[in-house]
Amino acid sequence: MTSGEPVIQVAVAHGEVSPSAREYAEEKVGAILRLAPAPVLFARVSLAHENAPSRERPAVAKANLDVNGRLVRAHVAAGTHLEAIDLLEEKLRQGLETLSEKRRARRHEPAEVPPGQWRHGALPTDRPEWFPRPVSEREVVRRKSYALREQTAAEAALDLDLLDQDWVLFTELTTGADAVLAFDDGGYRLTVAADEEPDVSDMDAPVDVRHEVPRMDLSTALRLLDEADLRFVFFVEADSGRGMVAYRRYDGHYGTVTGADEPAETAPEPVRSPA
Repeated sequence: MTSGEPVIQVAVAHGEVSPSAREYAEEKVGAILRLAPAPVLFARVSLAHENAPSRERPAVAKANLDVNGRLVRAHVAAGTHLEAIDLLEEKLRQGLETLSEKRRARRHEPAEVPPGQWRHGALPTDRPEWFPRPVSEREVVRRKSYALREQTAAEAALDLDLLDQDWVLFTELTTGADAVLAFDDGGYRLTVAADEEPDVSDMDAPVDVRHEVPRMDLSTALRLLDEADLRFVFFVEADSGRGMVAYRRYDGHYGTVTGADEPAETAPEPVRSPA
């Protein structure tokens, strides 16, 4: 980070927060600012303690950094404020590293080429989202299975920003059910595999909550993916009973992500979409 470090504002939103926790937040966030790829114009941290007995993680920490006009945010919850601040530091670290990578990528992007001309290294201006591979040739070439993190929709939204992707599979904290959060018309679409209502109170954009998650096998999900020309399908896998996402890869093949009790990643098996 360049000289002229900003004053880190640490505020208590509500509840009881000790002075030592506030000092710890200032220290940890102050240290992480050194990773910023541009001047940090302001840094704000908000700590809170939720008094509801049902809250398993009552200590809440939020942060907003303005890195020369680009916002880096983090929102976490934990059992204690010290644990929450450590998680907050890790989230901010990920956000600053992602921002640094994007800045480096932009510096290496080829210059724009006038219409009708081509230069070595120039990228096509109109590229499809994925390779138009014929349905008969598509296979599942990537299978990921891992223990899903329990988090709120607001925390999942931050992961969505950090990962720079269209959807994220997680375990929704309030319901304990597998869920998918995706971007949707200026807001979010949250699909939860449970009848109970999830916690969306901390979301900073409109959220369309849905509970209709079909139960099917992978072959049926792949058929739906192709027939409706979707980017991904979220469903409950018939055999395991866990939430699964089948998605289209950039190469025109399929990938799957599913929740599991134990982290695992299996070798790809040639599963084709039924003709």
